[in-house]
Amino acid sequence: MATYADAEIGRAARQLWPSEPVVFGDVVPSVTCYVRSVKVGERALYAKYSFLDASLVSVRRGVFGSWTQVREAQRLYAVSGRALLCREAAQLELLDQRGWPQLCRLAGFRAGALFTDQVTGPTLADVLLRAPERTEDLFAVVLGQVAGLQRQDVDGWLRGREIPERDLAAIFARKFAPGSAPAYLGELGAARLRPAMRHRTATVLGRVVARLRRAELRATEQGRGVLFGDLKPEHILYPEGPRGRPIFLDPGIQRGPHMADVAKLLSRTVLALLAAQPGIHTARVLVDELAGFFPRRYGTAPLHDILVLWAMDTTNILTTYLAAPADVPLPALGCGVLERLGAVLMLLDHLTWQLDLAAGAGTVWSEALDYAAERAA
Repeated sequence: MATYADAEIGRAARQLWPSEPVVFGDVVPSVTCYVRSVKVGERALYAKYSFLDASLVSVRRGVFGSWTQVREAQRLYAVSGRALLCREAAQLELLDQRGWPQLCRLAGFRAGALFTDQVTGPTLADVLLRAPERTEDLFAVVLGQVAGLQRQDVDGWLRGREIPERDLAAIFARKFAPGSAPAYLGELGAARLRPAMRHRTATVLGRVVARLRRAELRATEQGRGVLFGDLKPEHILYPEGPRGRPIFLDPGIQRGPHMADVAKLLSRTVLALLAAQPGIHTARVLVDELAGFFPRRYGTAPLHDILVLWAMDTTNILTTYLAAPADVPLPALGCGVLERLGAVLMLLDHLTWQLDLAAGAGTVWSEALDYAAERAA
């Protein structure tokens, strides 16, 4: 797959910039798309290549058949105007014209390969761990910028260009359909866990998935709108330093419950905290900031939906990391999460147990964040 993707990226780059030399750099570990740095002339870019609108892990696991079958389907997919990266390129172009929120700049798209200018600087995850007392202010800026999508006239333009593949609730429903979930859960960790830990993981996640299937989102139609769709602290960078304007990577703009952006940002922030193990002071300050920020900004009514979506997203990405074959390199967050697998499983187990008991959302919220702080110490 890597050889094929490199060849397609090189071919696309030569078509886009025929007079410029193309030099390949490092591969960026990812479980979703194939990503690597590329230098075109003097311009430093990231090239991204997607197989069949699916994660690399799913393709490598054989979900779409043999490599021969995948390659034949990919040939048609890559030139389709409906390909995921074609839609992402259109989203980058539109938001660049609007200037809000500020995204990595689109350099070009051709034959299934997406090129963007490289953005350097600390990520939101980095800044939170170094300055946890700024968590509330940083989240307010980030969520304020993506909330601007509600105010911009993008709804009509979005038709045919949205990326529902990144809808976290839909991902959960696909991954854990009743007929296929038991077999999928039983295969998790085959390349990365000892047998006893594999059994424990499948048991705990089986309970978690069953509870989340019973959980219901309470958002009404008025609680839905245009989302950024893939809001993760590792994909928000500060090229001008931690007090500058954030730059967002990888839009997945779609329609959905307003709290989905909030929940994904929260989910990945807590995972980054558990993976980093920064010590009790940093963990406690960061979590206290989170605990107060969301109810103050959104009120207590949406807390139930935030909790359900948080648990769904964490389950989604955790199982993707666990399902990855040994030759699929995990990002740093994925490696850290698997090193702290026991803590992540216990968090999910307790959070979903309380949701299943219909405990008050405020209580579940406080206890889940307190648990995260204790385990990150």
